Amino acid sequence: MAGHPLPKSFIASFQCDKVVQMKTWQVTSNDTHAGLTKWADGLSEAFVQLEPVATSRDGFFGQIRQVSTPEMNVSLVTSNGHEIRRLRHHIRHRSADIKFVNILSRGRSLVSQGSEFEAVPMDVSIVDTREPYAIRQDLPFQLISVAVPTDWIGKGVERHYALSQTSAGRELSHLFWGLGNLLLQSDASQSHRRATLAQQFRHSLGLLIGMDDCTPERRTSVEMLQSYIDRHYAQPDLRAGRLAAHFRMSVRRVHQLFEPTGTTVSEYINEVRMNAALKCLTSNTDEALAISDIAWQVGFGDPSYFTRRFRRRFGVSPREYRSAHESLAIAHLS
Repeated sequence: MAGHPLPKSFIASFQCDKVVQMKTWQVTSNDTHAGLTKWADGLSEAFVQLEPVATSRDGFFGQIRQVSTPEMNVSLVTSNGHEIRRLRHHIRHRSADIKFVNILSRGRSLVSQGSEFEAVPMDVSIVDTREPYAIRQDLPFQLISVAVPTDWIGKGVERHYALSQTSAGRELSHLFWGLGNLLLQSDASQSHRRATLAQQFRHSLGLLIGMDDCTPERRTSVEMLQSYIDRHYAQPDLRAGRLAAHFRMSVRRVHQLFEPTGTTVSEYINEVRMNAALKCLTSNTDEALAISDIAWQVGFGDPSYFTRRFRRRFGVSPREYRSAHESLAIAHLS
């Protein structure tokens, strides 16, 4: 993937953060042709050999931020519009046994491999580097591209998914995006965490099977429900009934999906809220939030109920927890 030294002709920018083990390629040029020429070198280093083609004459900007694990590479790509092509002579010159899982967050993509697919934000497309393909972006865009071994893409997984069109699909897209971002933000010393995230991403790829041709109940997984809770825990009315309405399934089905985890829906929601409360209580801000404000901020409409739940979970009240944390911080500084 990125196993060769960067050519000297790629003079725009190349950085390597040794703490995070992140590589960054960046090109900024008023000359579209010159910018794309440098961009081609960066694409080859970060991904596979590709040919970029201009779709406008307004100069060029492109950036790739990439973190590598033994299992896969995760890249955040931000650029203005252009087209990239994987041609037959590229494949003959340097073949790669990988596929790219692309999750679009901004812009529109026309992906051509086997068939044409117009991707909008939250859609996912999978391209096989062993076959020619083209991806055209006419507008500025951002996406996460995950390079995985071909055997991670099991039978039944298609090439293109309009995940933006359904609630379950959007949650799966959020899940992919969230795992990719966590890997991009992870520290190089957290090898076990990176390996765990990589395996979670591999497992999540299996959730794509049947996304386009089954009922919402069969399409939705517990990971999608958890992803929704992780982002909406601050809303006081979040409970099984709301999840059921959002994902168009029965409340009974919501509870069934949680059963294998050993945790009920309400227990999971409360655990997410408690962890969010801990962060608020230990936040090193100049002005500490009142306990009642924290309760409302993490989804509890009644501060007294929040305090009771917190004491039941941690054995102390929120105020006592904050005092103990502040005492430890002072002792550490002295």
